[in-house]
Amino acid sequence: MRKRVYPKSGLIVRDPASREILGDGGKEVDVKSTYWRRRLKDGDVTLGPSENKEPKISEEVSEDGSN
Repeated sequence: MRKRVYPKSGLIVRDPASREILGDGGKEVDVKSTYWRRRLKDGDVTLGPSENKEPKISEEVSEDGSN
């Protein structure tokens, strides 16, 4: 399962695969991996919504209620 994780303010968290530092914008990772589960449990990162979901399409309704 892929979710976006964000580092806790003031911490430097590295991605174990790329060794790159996780930026403030976060990164989408596999949260089932042992590494990311441990980071979540320890409070080093927080979860956010995944960005690969399709946006919801809302229909605009005119003032009289018709489309």
